[in-house]
Amino acid sequence: MNQLTPLDITQREFGKALRGFDPREVKAFLEEVSQELERFVLENAELSERIRKLEGELRAYHEREEALKNTLLTAQRLTETLKESAKREAELLVKEAELKAERVLEQAQQRLTRVQVEIMELERQKNLFQAKLRSAIKLHLDLLEADAEKEAHREARRSEGPPRSAEAATRATAEPPQRPVPNVGQPGPPPKRP
Repeated sequence: MNQLTPLDITQREFGKALRGFDPREVKAFLEEVSQELERFVLENAELSERIRKLEGELRAYHEREEALKNTLLTAQRLTETLKESAKREAELLVKEAELKAERVLEQAQQRLTRVQVEIMELERQKNLFQAKLRSAIKLHLDLLEADAEKEAHREARRSEGPPRSAEAATRATAEPPQRPVPNVGQPGPPPKRP
């Protein structure tokens, strides 16, 4: 199934039938649905871009972690080649470098964990947006279909013959009450980055 775009909605044409829908109302409704769809599409694009950036940061942290590991290995190899007279000084420098590298690695790991949690939350929000968008579109289409079926049913009853009384005629032509359109809730803001 092709994805529905705001342009598809605004350019959608319906066949005309005797005593069909008011074209201006249908066009206004489609414009409203189109604007809502466009807003969801823009929000989805923003979230996707943010995820892409966070994934780039995640890759950079992985590269830093690997570089730090390589630096640590190089420092350890260097200590093995030092002369005996500089052995104590070299061991002290290596220990300091290891402690610093461990602190940096620990900080990078903590940041990596936070970024991964943020990515999962953004994915969850993106999926929630998509589900709500699909639900809203389906609901609007179902409402249009239901109204069309009611109109066809009224037309069929009218063609069966005149009503038995003026009161029956009034009941037969009375508009059914409009069903309220549920409000598609907005998700909360994404989690704050530390």
